[in-house]
Amino acid sequence: MTKQTDQERFGCQHCWPAKAEAAWDARRGLNKQADLIDESHFHVMILACPRCSQRFVSIFTEMVDWADGD
Repeated sequence: MTKQTDQERFGCQHCWPAKAEAAWDARRGLNKQADLIDESHFHVMILACPRCSQRFVSIFTEMVDWADGD
């Protein structure tokens, strides 16, 4: 009997692709499960793979520089 590593057990081929270039496409295929924080420049949510139910935390943050009017 062989023991699987954590990476082998994490997600599936659809939500955890082998190539880094495919990660953003995989991210777009996840379903939102819950919003934890939803503010204008900070958003934290739980996403899940529709095929294997693996859950992910998604964090968006944006720094605003008001000094130059941007």
